[in-house]
Amino acid sequence: MSEQFPPQFLAAIDRLGDDPEYEEIHAALSAPVDQRGFGRRTFLQGALAAGSATALTLGPLAKAAAAVEPLESGDTILVVIQLGGGNDGLNMVGPFGDPAYSTLRRATSVAAGSHPLGVGGLSFHPALPKLAARFQQGKVAVVQGVGDPDKDHSHFSAMAKWMAGTAGDSRTTGWLGRYLDTIPDSDQGFRAVSVDGSIPLHLLGNRSQVSALAEELPFGAERDKGTEVALYEAIRNYGSQPTGLGRLGDAIASMDRECIDLAREFVRLGDPSSDGDDLTRQLRTAAKVVNLNIGVRVIGATLASFDTHRTQAWMHNHLLSDLDEAIDVFYSTLDAQWADQVVIMTFSEFGRRAGDNGSGTDHGTSAPLLVVGDRVRGGLHGRYPSLTALDERGDLEVHVDFRSVYASVLQRWLGADATQILGGTYPQLDLFKSKPPEPSQGPPTKKDPRFLPFDDVAKFVIQQFHDFRGVHPKESDLLAWGNVVYWGFWSIPVALEQMYVGSDLYRFGVDGARTFWMGTGGPPEVDDIWRWTKMRATGSSMEDIAAEVVSSDAWRDRYGRLYGTNLINKVHTDLMGAPPSAQFLAYWQPKFAHENDVNAATMLAQLSMTPYGRLAYHHRACVATVFAAMLRRPPEAEQNRQWATLLDRGAVKLEFLLSTLYESAEYRSRFA
Repeated sequence: MSEQFPPQFLAAIDRLGDDPEYEEIHAALSAPVDQRGFGRRTFLQGALAAGSATALTLGPLAKAAAAVEPLESGDTILVVIQLGGGNDGLNMVGPFGDPAYSTLRRATSVAAGSHPLGVGGLSFHPALPKLAARFQQGKVAVVQGVGDPDKDHSHFSAMAKWMAGTAGDSRTTGWLGRYLDTIPDSDQGFRAVSVDGSIPLHLLGNRSQVSALAEELPFGAERDKGTEVALYEAIRNYGSQPTGLGRLGDAIASMDRECIDLAREFVRLGDPSSDGDDLTRQLRTAAKVVNLNIGVRVIGATLASFDTHRTQAWMHNHLLSDLDEAIDVFYSTLDAQWADQVVIMTFSEFGRRAGDNGSGTDHGTSAPLLVVGDRVRGGLHGRYPSLTALDERGDLEVHVDFRSVYASVLQRWLGADATQILGGTYPQLDLFKSKPPEPSQGPPTKKDPRFLPFDDVAKFVIQQFHDFRGVHPKESDLLAWGNVVYWGFWSIPVALEQMYVGSDLYRFGVDGARTFWMGTGGPPEVDDIWRWTKMRATGSSMEDIAAEVVSSDAWRDRYGRLYGTNLINKVHTDLMGAPPSAQFLAYWQPKFAHENDVNAATMLAQLSMTPYGRLAYHHRACVATVFAAMLRRPPEAEQNRQWATLLDRGAVKLEFLLSTLYESAEYRSRFA
């Protein structure tokens, strides 16, 4: 074997028999997910080994997500679909009205019900109505007569050659992998994603990393291996007790536990978004990946098997129906802003023999290749092979070297040096009307609408740390919070609530706000809340805060003319909703014989810390502190009471208050 392959492929290649099936060959020419991507086991191992809240939730994905930059308006994306097994291009796009076609395809003709292109005497297969409509819109390029000039009929060597895309015999890397190697941060992952659960040779480079998104059960649902059960249970148990990593660590670990517990129920209920055949599911996922804008430039998908030696009529129709539906679902799922930045292309290791064998078709040579996108120069490219001038084997002639298509995509769409990547110079085709506009020289202009009024998740997190905690987040905190919010583990309202309840503002500021509310009947000023928060966090007592309250104008307006028993009665009745008991009076009356204000402060502090005081005034204090953090002002007294009443009755949750303020025009005007 003169070809050179990656070392990790050699054992699998050696195990191939004399006549391997397509699936065996594709597996041998693909890297295991855990070697070059992020699979389920990698996640589990990384989660347990790292021992941190962030790792428990995201494992190695956290590093990858943090390392790459979102795409800008001038960055292009390629979705490449391998039609594995050797697609019958003559029946996908063919001259179905040509008498020679009827002669060659007596058993496999698809002329009836086909979709005329209106040019070149060609038509699309009956199973491709949506692709035909897209062609009429000028968004599909049909590259005719594409193949390998060497006319290799072996699945293995032909597939390896198409995947490698080189002028020589080297098969150690793939043509798109070498392109990815030219992107500086591609070694961190997420510049390329495979959505079929494997990482085929054409995506592998020398340094770039590829993330594989397998179609597997949700995290925690699969329990068919004892070792995985143990790992799932370890993570689940980790979330059932304090982690020692603070409130955020406890929250994330608890969330992991809930995810595992709900996984099986999720599987039972089913996911409506997973409807469709294999490629349709893959391309729906691909569109969602693009929408996330995590920096992906290349996405790989696979549809198979097109090795239709027998029963081709049904099988080819089924596969092309999936292709037709998948491309349509991709664009219906794709956010409109990305439509002119994405191109889809297909490839297959060879076409099929021009004449059928009575049930199907045997290995052939050339076949049309499709390029789809809003910026594609739609129509016919290349030259369709003659059906009456076949080669000595009865195959269609090759008019376009497949590497010419690669060169065109690399140079004219991805903006790479095609000659360097392919190791040779190949004529390029005019497949694209234009590239998208070049990226601006300033910062990215594309904002993530999920985090408005902030440009991105990092700015969202930083602002919440400033508002609720009065500090700039550490890098580790920014990564942890950014990941759980960006990936949807926490919604914006939940993230705001977690930020608030994990802050000193909630732990200590609520005590001060509650004490002021009880003593004065209204919310405190913002500066007072933050001062009391700092006082309590640094060891000051509740009596220290209560002393400030009883010296305030609001307290004096309410109780300034009362002393002794009258003050005790009035304060207790106002604060606790009932007159004081005889025991309470007997305790406090002697104390108020001297130093009225000092003892009033002590009594107020103690009433504030009673179970009734904590419960009855808790939500009033929460509302006051949330307004202080988010709107930088106290709420109106009646506004404060209304929100507190809703919270007391359980009509709304705290996250609803936070979300309402976050969505308000007043809050957003802070960042106009």
